[in-house]
Amino acid sequence: MRPWHRSSMVILPLVLLGLTAGILSCAPVETGPRVWIDFPLEGSQFFPETNVSVTCHAFAPAGVAEVQLAVNGEPYRLAAPTQPGEQFVEVSMEWLATEAGDYVLSVTAFDMTGTATNPDRVMVTVVGEAPGLILSPTAIETTVPPTGTPLPPAETPPPATAVAPTSTLPPAATPLPPTATPPPPTATPPPPPPTIVSFGASPPAVSAGGCTTLSWAVEGVISSVWFDGDGVGDHDSRQTCPDATTT
Repeated sequence: MRPWHRSSMVILPLVLLGLTAGILSCAPVETGPRVWIDFPLEGSQFFPETNVSVTCHAFAPAGVAEVQLAVNGEPYRLAAPTQPGEQFVEVSMEWLATEAGDYVLSVTAFDMTGTATNPDRVMVTVVGEAPGLILSPTAIETTVPPTGTPLPPAETPPPATAVAPTSTLPPAATPLPPTATPPPPTATPPPPPPTIVSFGASPPAVSAGGCTTLSWAVEGVISSVWFDGDGVGDHDSRQTCPDATTT
């Protein structure tokens, strides 16, 4: 009896596992590349001249190559993840809220094969300055004499008294002309931060010993760009031939 009891204990978990797998297989699973915005949230409000960090997550089975931010349907910024080629990444891109109004922010991710995701969108509002206090003019009461009431007689001015002319002395000191007020200094906007506009590999995957060409574009205030210990240009490319798995 004991051997039969052990076999029943083994069969029961296998049956439950099979039923669970059958139930899960019926649920639809999204496997393609996709992207979603974490911040800002739908309906967020910002003041003009505010730098908004648009943060999103992207997933692609073939690896995420880059993410694009668009404002009202117009491309605004293109950024690559910290480690391009990973399947699940987080990317942040700066957007400067300028004038008051409603804006639609959308992000689209591209995998290493160039396949694009469906864009994810949020609507935000840039509000203007609060209106200042408006003072209404104070009414001034004017007394008008009733019609038909004679006005009081005007006073007769006293006769003019003759005054002997006096000598006119020059002023003690001639006042200096006013000094021109210099115009206020113009505010200089801060320089744009360094941003990786694009980064890619062609081909994106090679066998050990094979060669691929890496291309990149960096914009903003850049002190230097380095590749494998060598200084390179901000819009440049290099060929590399890894002999082992390399990110």
